[in-house]
Amino acid sequence: MKRSRSDITLEVLNVCRNRASKTRIVYKANLNFNIATPYIDSLSEKGLINIIEGPGTLYETTPKGLEVIKTLRQLGNYLS
Repeated sequence: MKRSRSDITLEVLNVCRNRASKTRIVYKANLNFNIATPYIDSLSEKGLINIIEGPGTLYETTPKGLEVIKTLRQLGNYLS
């Protein structure tokens, strides 16, 4: 079954809750790099994840991103 954009967004935001590298996001969210990169870029542009530059770039969910996680979960509960 194909996942929706909101399902993938929720997965990426969840993985980034405790800071994650792009590789970790790819593996934990079951994506490939070509799919993960546009999601990461979009979430960053919208202020839902922060990019932490350093020897290894990390991504972290922002408070706004945590609110989106909560909202998407509530929506999923209503729909199921």
